[in-house]
Amino acid sequence: MLAMLRIEHLARRYPEHLSGGERQRTALARALLAGPELLLLDESLSALDANTRLAVRGSLKMLQRRWKIPFILVTHDLDEAAFLGDRVVTLERGRVSKDSGREADGGLPSGRKPPLAAQL
Repeated sequence: MLAMLRIEHLARRYPEHLSGGERQRTALARALLAGPELLLLDESLSALDANTRLAVRGSLKMLQRRWKIPFILVTHDLDEAAFLGDRVVTLERGRVSKDSGREADGGLPSGRKPPLAAQL
């Protein structure tokens, strides 16, 4: 897990000696070690520098493929949402303005069930 998130070098360091981005990646590793059925990522990549963000984003995509862990990603970064999301829901003023899972928005065809995370 540490190698996948590129944080092996942090294994013996105390939390107070970690940067914000290192803490973010460590928290993600801890959450994944619990073996969750669903992962909620609330702006989890926002504190990372550009290079680390791309690396962790790639790791998350690989996790999706390898471990089939569904997650809900809360982000203001539409590129991030498009890269990581199977279904993207856009909110405006607290209401759904677009849902790639709705057929009217170019999403799921009739009769196709949305992913688990979308059913919550």
